[in-house]
Amino acid sequence: MDATVLITVGVTGLIVAMFSVAVGGTALIMIPLLIGLGVDAKVAIASNKFATLFLSSVGAMILLRGTTLPYRRWVYAHSIPVIVGSLIGAVVVVKTPNQGLRILIAVATLVIASVLLVKPSIGLGMAEVSLRRRRLMASLVVFLPLSVYGGIFTGGYATLLTYAFVLLLGFGFLEGAAATRLMSVFSTGATSLLFGSYGLIDYRIGLTLAATYSVGAFVGARLALRHGSPWIRKLLIVTAILLAVRILIAEIYTLCLN
Repeated sequence: MDATVLITVGVTGLIVAMFSVAVGGTALIMIPLLIGLGVDAKVAIASNKFATLFLSSVGAMILLRGTTLPYRRWVYAHSIPVIVGSLIGAVVVVKTPNQGLRILIAVATLVIASVLLVKPSIGLGMAEVSLRRRRLMASLVVFLPLSVYGGIFTGGYATLLTYAFVLLLGFGFLEGAAATRLMSVFSTGATSLLFGSYGLIDYRIGLTLAATYSVGAFVGARLALRHGSPWIRKLLIVTAILLAVRILIAEIYTLCLN
């Protein structure tokens, strides 16, 4: 792999990370780019996952420092289904990748984005939500399949986790983005260990992206704190729709070819 490829990957990673630290979607740009540059699909997923660990760590530190995370112990409890689900998804990547999940996630994203457009007040501040055991158990259950998808592809995974924190636990988008980045540290850390054990991480790509992701995450997180929930909300809705439409178009095109 020559220097031009690494520079292309690094510059793109810097730009993408500035936005994805708050709204997610890094993988939907970086993984197709890597594959287009001749990188094996599994290696592309694994290397991007490794780099995202750094993005998530930087983003989590800044966002958590600049906002108060509500129900902290319950947020940490969600790390259990996140880790378990992510490892299951990573095993699927190693053994049998599943394209059908992309369509399901795309449809779910469009549905949730539509709800947010219909109810514009959702996520602009902390909602008065009674955290009863039933609601908490529901959120824990929801995080497991979402994290299985996150372990497989990760495209839009952070977006969906933020939705879950907003809709199920009543978080504002800023608090949801902070909690999501914290969960992403657990997810990417676990799957990076598994992918590394299979020798799927290209560390030239991974470390290049790790450096540019870290810088982009720092800038993006600072912007998120400065502009607050309304700014993140607008980016989140637009990003969700674009990501969902892109996935559906790609999958329909693939089905037509077959």
